[in-house]
Amino acid sequence: MSHGCVRRVWRPRSGKDSTVRHDAEVGCQDELKASQETAQWTIKQNKNTLLGLKQENKELSAEVARRGGSNELQCKQGTATDGERVVERLERQVHELRRAYDKVIKDKKTALQKLDNLHDSLKDLAKVAAAALPPDAAAALPAAAAAALPPAGVSPVHASSHPSVHASGASSVALNASVSSAASSAIIAAAAASLPANSPAARELRQLQNRLDKATIKANEAYSIRKTYEQVLEKLRAEEPLLEGRIKALQEQRATKQSSLQAATISGREVAAAKEASRSALAAMEAEVAAGRARRAKVLAEMRDKAATLQQTNRVLLQKQFQPLTSSPTSAAASGAATPAGGAASASPPTAAAAAAAEASASELDEDITARDLIVRLCRITGVRRVSELLARLLAQQESYGRLVSMHSQAVAQKLSLVQELEVLRSHRDELRGGGKLSTQKQMDKAQEELRDATARADSASEGLDAAQRGWAQLRSGLEHLAAMVSPLPPPPGGPPNVPLEDETAVEVLAHIEQRLLGAYKLITSLPKAADMLESMYATLRHDS
Repeated sequence: MSHGCVRRVWRPRSGKDSTVRHDAEVGCQDELKASQETAQWTIKQNKNTLLGLKQENKELSAEVARRGGSNELQCKQGTATDGERVVERLERQVHELRRAYDKVIKDKKTALQKLDNLHDSLKDLAKVAAAALPPDAAAALPAAAAAALPPAGVSPVHASSHPSVHASGASSVALNASVSSAASSAIIAAAAASLPANSPAARELRQLQNRLDKATIKANEAYSIRKTYEQVLEKLRAEEPLLEGRIKALQEQRATKQSSLQAATISGREVAAAKEASRSALAAMEAEVAAGRARRAKVLAEMRDKAATLQQTNRVLLQKQFQPLTSSPTSAAASGAATPAGGAASASPPTAAAAAAAEASASELDEDITARDLIVRLCRITGVRRVSELLARLLAQQESYGRLVSMHSQAVAQKLSLVQELEVLRSHRDELRGGGKLSTQKQMDKAQEELRDATARADSASEGLDAAQRGWAQLRSGLEHLAAMVSPLPPPPGGPPNVPLEDETAVEVLAHIEQRLLGAYKLITSLPKAADMLESMYATLRHDS
């Protein structure tokens, strides 16, 4: 378009003028191409800058949206430190954006000032060129300038706002460059038409044209930068209310998190104190239980030593008590063997004494036949053949009874101690549950495990107690049976009176039975051949049965 205007205005005069005209035309075309390439490069750079700013804006918006809707800003996760970091980062971004906004405003003012200066320079150049032209060229200059320049009231740099031009930033920049180049080409062509090719005025016009092209390029660059900054500012203005609201929300969340953190810290301290108190109470309880166990073990050892000593003493006493009974038949036999060898002088008195003793023993035997039957029945029931075996078995039962009684008392004491310990543990557990001192599941599990152990020990003690009670019931039934069987026997002279069978008098009843049996045994062993008769009767009864 500008090149066509130059051809219409140009009027060839001679060969030299045509050569100069051709050179000027080539120079104008080169300058036009250079200006167009510069404009295209500027457009490309502006597009890249705009795309980068858009991408950065998208990333910033996405980051803000993500931070605004994330879990750490909704008090679901994270701590107050994360919220503080987000708030500080957003505050820094807001300050940076404000500084960028101030810089853009400053650059905009500078670019507008430069643009106004360039526009004034362009007008001055047009006036200078019009003054330097002859009258006929000066008459044609306004028409060419009017055809090349944009409509009145619109500057060459702001021509992109005209309705006939595309609204995009890149098209406006390209149109500004073309309009400025067309205006300058029209003015220079009109001036060159009236001036010689190598005249100082022509050279000055070419210099002015170069300066004008450079100024136009700079004006286009400034205008594109201005448009980019305006778009960025518009987006920042649109996002500013959202950022303010998000900053306020973040500050509120920060305050909420700080309060919740303080409450959590206080509760943590309380829980730690309760935990330490429960640990100390548990340690004291464990020490008390250990001391009780040691004390019970010591008492049990002492009781066992005493029981062993009593058993040994009882055995020694029984051996000493039954030693004369076993040696009396031997001495009687020895005396009987020595009597015939003594002579005939001493034979008559022992014979009379023996006859009297035989008559007395016969009368006593006739009177104590029930006791003999009782002893025979006892031997038959117990499955023994001799009275000594019966006595040994009765002594063994007495020892077992003593052990059972001691075991029963120990089991009762152990059960009572375990019940007390269980009650203490239960009360301690209820106290801990009521006071909220069991702060962790681990302590609760430990307490429950100790409770289960105590319950298991109590169950085992209950089983032992049941077994002891069953043994005691069997022993009592045996004692009742023995007492019923020895009741026909006469009590020993000077012995204790009959005692009813109770839990506390079982030992006395057994001692009374033992004394009656010992009296019967002494009576049997004191009679000549009574033991043999009793054994023969017992053998006959066994044979009959």
